[in-house]
Amino acid sequence: MFDIGDTIVHSRYGAGKVIGEKVVSLNGEERSYICIELTGDRGTLMVQPEEVDPDEVRETLDDLNIIREVFNTTPQKLSDQHRSRQPRLQAKIRSNDPKKVAEALRDLIWRERIDRLTETDKRIMNNARRKLMQELKISPQVNAANRKLNKIVEDAIEKHLKAAGLYEEEEGEE
Repeated sequence: MFDIGDTIVHSRYGAGKVIGEKVVSLNGEERSYICIELTGDRGTLMVQPEEVDPDEVRETLDDLNIIREVFNTTPQKLSDQHRSRQPRLQAKIRSNDPKKVAEALRDLIWRERIDRLTETDKRIMNNARRKLMQELKISPQVNAANRKLNKIVEDAIEKHLKAAGLYEEEEGEE
């Protein structure tokens, strides 16, 4: 299923790297576990291979194409009612599906640019950004993940602002 060195994301525990396998004897029964070193010095997670649910544990993103695709699609207008929009956004983030997390982040950034965010909206937006960053930082193929993510976000939002007729070029630009 996973090899040593693979980078993964667990739906509850976040990103980590497979560091090996371990056999543990419990009540006279031996059980095999995959050992995952979690990012941010949060310890080691042990998961039985036969109990790995693909919806719960998956490999990390190895590039930014999914995020780029999401941000280049038109942002969805979020409800003006915070009690309906916030649970929907939080559900997308809790899904740990990078596409859904990126959609939530895109839509919140768009709302921030054209309207305003509540403090809870800002926390949700920061949580979405953190989730994407945590996953990208652990991927060996993605260097300077924060800078790349910010560039994708800014370029896409600028494109959407222009399309909506809301973009004003800075003085001196042509």
